[in-house]
Amino acid sequence: CGHKCPNRAVEGITSCWQHLLKNQHLRIKKTVHGKGLFAIDSKLPKTDTSTILFHPSNKKGTPKRVTPYLGEILSEKDIIQRYTTQGTAPYAVKARQKNMFVDAALHRGVGSYCNHRANPNAKLAFDGNGYPIIIAIRPIHNNDEIFINYNRGKGKRYQFDNSAGTHKTNRLHEI
Repeated sequence: CGHKCPNRAVEGITSCWQHLLKNQHLRIKKTVHGKGLFAIDSKLPKTDTSTILFHPSNKKGTPKRVTPYLGEILSEKDIIQRYTTQGTAPYAVKARQKNMFVDAALHRGVGSYCNHRANPNAKLAFDGNGYPIIIAIRPIHNNDEIFINYNRGKGKRYQFDNSAGTHKTNRLHEI
């Protein structure tokens, strides 16, 4: 499955939902905040919520990678130019390289479907090349939604406007 998969229904996501579920144990589903990312093993009964699909670390103590945070690679200048009128870049994550961002607004990767929770089960981290990835920090069980804390780390904080039941923010996300 990839860009040529005939079952791919969402632009930007490199796998169709069948391959995403089968190969990565991930599924995008509706939530109270729009859509969210869930850990699901299709071979397990839906009632099985005790099986851990993503462990916080393997035998070597390395956190389990859930998925990369994919999107367009943009400079800080491009991000500012793109979002000047909005005042926010809701899907932009700062990469480890100086003044580089991964923006999932137009080319949306699966990792951008993680919703916010103050006490999350996953977090943003960096892979060996300095690009953002989602890793488990607590056991993520079958049928669990995968959450990250948008306000972790250094830098400016997200401010949520929940008056309309949405996750509107007013800043760039920095890891």
